[in-house]
Amino acid sequence: MVRLGLIGAGKAARLHATAATSLDEARVVAVADLDSARGASLALDLAARYVRDAIDLLAMDLDAVVIALPHASLAPTARLALAAGKHVLVEKPMAVTLAEADDLVAAAREAGLVLQVGYVHRYRPEAQTASQLITAGAIGRPALVVEDHSLSGDETVGPWVWDVEQAGGGALIYSGIHGIDRIRWLTGQQVQLAFAQTGRFAHEQGGEDNLAATLRLEGGCLAAVNQNFTPFAIPNRWQTQIYGTEGVLRLAHASLELVDRTGSRPVELTPREHFSAQLHEFVVAIRNRRDPFITAEEGRANLAVVLALYESARTGGAVELGASLTQQE
Repeated sequence: MVRLGLIGAGKAARLHATAATSLDEARVVAVADLDSARGASLALDLAARYVRDAIDLLAMDLDAVVIALPHASLAPTARLALAAGKHVLVEKPMAVTLAEADDLVAAAREAGLVLQVGYVHRYRPEAQTASQLITAGAIGRPALVVEDHSLSGDETVGPWVWDVEQAGGGALIYSGIHGIDRIRWLTGQQVQLAFAQTGRFAHEQGGEDNLAATLRLEGGCLAAVNQNFTPFAIPNRWQTQIYGTEGVLRLAHASLELVDRTGSRPVELTPREHFSAQLHEFVVAIRNRRDPFITAEEGRANLAVVLALYESARTGGAVELGASLTQQE
């Protein structure tokens, strides 16, 4: 049994908590959150101990921690957890600067601890199956990926998301980064060139609530990323389309369509709860003393693309990433 501490008790933390209750090999034994009412309530639901300060939680006899906090608090807290000898599953984007991300990568490697980044969309059945089909050559060579994501910003996210100091940006770093991860993972290619335009049209403060971006990948594949936060209620939706030389894959919530020279057809999927699958992978990596499916280096690479897009939006020009995407600076 892996004894887990949960740092944070907000929306994402509750999803991790629910995942833990579905697994026999892990149990949340402690919860830390500065909001005592929220933290104590989640701890009560889990029959776990509540503490206000993460420092007190890290002093407990725990194997690992799951960190689900506002973006700017992720890296400092993860660094403390690694220093305390705990394995870490940290929510994306893992950090808000590359220096922070590099420090976490180095600290985990030096300590021999698992540091897994929470790109939970990779565990969705449609994404897993799409990856297998691309690897098998079902659509030939990927040529263009289109990412489109709309989110009801005001109803579904915490107020910290509209504080740039805490969030590190806006819609891109909060949710669009999932699309960046999908593009890199499904194509198997690193991003070489990034260009973006951003705007804040519906909110008085915070980062961008709309983004349009284009990417060029090392293998020649192109990508487009569209991101939208609305101030009104709409069905949250994301869609990924991968156009290849021999076919097309269309991913959406719990659905996958394959289009090739023989026509269009839905792809059968095996149901899978992605937060549970993610936590199971974390536990297995700890037990087997191996790297997790999504390593800290992968998290660092996604963050590098996001920061390059923000730099492009700021300067008005394209930004080259090159080898720095996967190498420490």
